[in-house]
Amino acid sequence: MGNLLKIQQYVGFPHAGYCLLGINNRNLETMTTDINHTVRMVDIVEDTTTIVSESGITKPEDLDKLRLHGVHIVLVGESLMKQPDPGEALAKLIRMNPT
Repeated sequence: MGNLLKIQQYVGFPHAGYCLLGINNRNLETMTTDINHTVRMVDIVEDTTTIVSESGITKPEDLDKLRLHGVHIVLVGESLMKQPDPGEALAKLIRMNPT
């Protein structure tokens, strides 16, 4: 098992020593989410295969946008758990994005 380094912004995070780099899309002051935060950070990360986009992923189009920017790992929690049937919500989220 590897290490996940979770960051909120680009301020002196190390460029080595982690297997996965979690980019938190939630503004911790306002608690709003914006997946464009991950998109902005992609350009300064050397290896996009390590990026985990965290929070704010609610629809298949969000997955498409992240994939277009080289992000293929996401952490989805709240948007699924708020649904009456989280399993069905997950199926709808990934059905249009089988790859």
